[in-house]
Amino acid sequence: MDLLSGLIAIATALFLTAGMRVTTVVNNLFSLVNIAAILIIITVGGYFANLANWTAVPGGFMPFGWKGVFAGSASCFYAFIGFDSIATSGEEAKDPQKSIPIATFISMAFATFSYVGVSVVLTLMLPYTAIDDESGLPMALGAHGATWAKMAVIVGACCGMATVLIGTIYSLTRIVYAMSEDGLLFPWMGEVNAKTAIPLKAMFAFTSLGMWLGVFVDMTTLGKWTGDEF
Repeated sequence: MDLLSGLIAIATALFLTAGMRVTTVVNNLFSLVNIAAILIIITVGGYFANLANWTAVPGGFMPFGWKGVFAGSASCFYAFIGFDSIATSGEEAKDPQKSIPIATFISMAFATFSYVGVSVVLTLMLPYTAIDDESGLPMALGAHGATWAKMAVIVGACCGMATVLIGTIYSLTRIVYAMSEDGLLFPWMGEVNAKTAIPLKAMFAFTSLGMWLGVFVDMTTLGKWTGDEF
């Protein structure tokens, strides 16, 4: 059992009960740390980049051909979920018709730049055959002696996971609220707490489900449940 996963889910849900103002400040702080880590990776990785890892190594660039590209694109699809968090915040935005499209475009553009940039520098720092499956970026930076950058990656990854968890619970709660208002789910899921202005019952119900999955189901099995369907 992974008790830590369950405790983190509970802690995040309790944190979200503080309301949107506090949640936004902390989430923005974590996001800035994550963005800084990404920029460090791209900058430091670009410094240690060696084009020979694409040209001299057999199959260094596109080693698995277009089949591998399309297979990788299918996996990267999951990296581009989460933008629903922007759309579901429409009722709480001051000018949703203007701010939501702009926020979505900026987020998608930066996400694309980040994933492409990190992938490029990672495969240029080390041959693709030497990249560790479990800890590719820290190992690649550590192999070049950039220990401080390696630590930045670890801190950025922790902040990134925190923002993902906050954003997931936030958007899920709003989606459940909207579905309940339309009569698609139980009415009690649409009840908004008078003090926090958050549908707390819906949030705790679905966070509890996620908590039990995190405690009793390993990551590989969860990945198969979602990935094998597509």
